[in-house]
Amino acid sequence: MNFAAPADQLFDHGLRFEDPRLPEWSAMRVQANRYRVKAIPDDWFEKVLLAEALYDHGWLTGDQALIDEANKIAASLPESEMRGSLRRKRDAVAAGEAPYEKPGD
Repeated sequence: MNFAAPADQLFDHGLRFEDPRLPEWSAMRVQANRYRVKAIPDDWFEKVLLAEALYDHGWLTGDQALIDEANKIAASLPESEMRGSLRRKRDAVAAGEAPYEKPGD
């Protein structure tokens, strides 16, 4: 079952409405993306989505290990597969800023 899209929607909802369940939903989003990478291990796009979710969740929870994992994934990507959204998240975290904005801002 693919629950990555609903997990993304819950994450966005949690940000927008400052829902107290955001950390739980963010963890589910990471797990959903881990499942996708496990199912399609050679797909760079799936790895990008996992790295983005790791940056967001790592920042949200203050878990440096998740940020380190995201950095490792980002460093492993060919330049042609590096999306601007991942680059922005990586750079924001490195600068000590949140890697996401509230939807609608």
